[in-house]
Amino acid sequence: MFEEHWSGIPMVTAELAGHALGDSGVDWIFLHNNIVIPYALVELLLVRRSGRALLPDLADLAYAGNLINRFEASTRACVWPNVKCMAGWFAREAVIIHDLSTLIAPEFHNDDTINYHCDRVLHDCRTSDHIFCVSDATRRDVINYLRVPERKTSVIPLGARFEESDLYQACEQRRSIDVEPYIVIIGTIEPRKNGGMIIDLLMKYPHLLNGYQIVFIGREGWLDEKQRIMDQLATLGIASDRVVFTGYVSDEIKTRLLLNCAFAVYPSFFEGYGLPVLECAVLGKLCVASRTSSIVEVAPDMCIFFDPTDLESLRSAIEHALACVRLPGRQDPSFIDLCLAIEARGWHHCYNHVRNWLMSGEPHAS
Repeated sequence: MFEEHWSGIPMVTAELAGHALGDSGVDWIFLHNNIVIPYALVELLLVRRSGRALLPDLADLAYAGNLINRFEASTRACVWPNVKCMAGWFAREAVIIHDLSTLIAPEFHNDDTINYHCDRVLHDCRTSDHIFCVSDATRRDVINYLRVPERKTSVIPLGARFEESDLYQACEQRRSIDVEPYIVIIGTIEPRKNGGMIIDLLMKYPHLLNGYQIVFIGREGWLDEKQRIMDQLATLGIASDRVVFTGYVSDEIKTRLLLNCAFAVYPSFFEGYGLPVLECAVLGKLCVASRTSSIVEVAPDMCIFFDPTDLESLRSAIEHALACVRLPGRQDPSFIDLCLAIEARGWHHCYNHVRNWLMSGEPHAS
């Protein structure tokens, strides 16, 4: 949560923390490594939805000795939302595994990331009493690749979250908005997300998306993927206003962009879950999504699936999506309908699963 921009793992951590703050039935302590984080600072992080500017506060807490000691830790259970940094300190320990992409698809990562996470994930699983996995696909990977006993694993249902005020304003603006139709590609601009496949499609079928802008929503990632896509665009001679890169956007802007798009495309090669697919689904938006890894689990009723290695499969899926959005009489979901859909797939389900383990007193692993 002390990262500047939240996506993926920081989002999961933040949602669990927010529900924990509101749960008076559990005596939660929040930690960053072994530094105890006051409730007020957690609340401030959740309000700002960013943590980098608050790193000096973290340093001050460490300097002041606001640390958990080994004895107190030995009386408590601990849930690590990602990498464990103090294995063996707590009476019971659980860790959340988001994906094994560094092990299964190392070609999409830097060498230092591969070396760090491949070593850590095995250690974390071996030293944990329970492993929460964010999807059935990730759970199968943990069991099969890391040889973790199935009884030590479970799937936590990730959720969707939109501020009601942002959602209401976006719904009101739908009535008067006058923009060129667009499709969105959501996710960090990096090779695993496979955004360049859209440009490959335009190279082969330049008229397929006539009348639609293509909007990439997400921060720039690694391995120079954005530059590769920009080079492709330059080769094609596509005008810069036809393909837009927003960079990281606020929750408010993301809500507007998703709610007003024609449909979304999620061409990722591999995911531990696929939160953008769920976000599109609860907003009533079709998603042209890869038929791979965990993505097929998220919201299959709102997806048109394709093979992320097959350009013809993507073309067919996009043609299907275009036909769907052009159907006469289509109506957008109302604000109330959207709120109900978001509530049905809210983060409270995820938090309750974690809480149930915490309160179960599950025996310490041997």
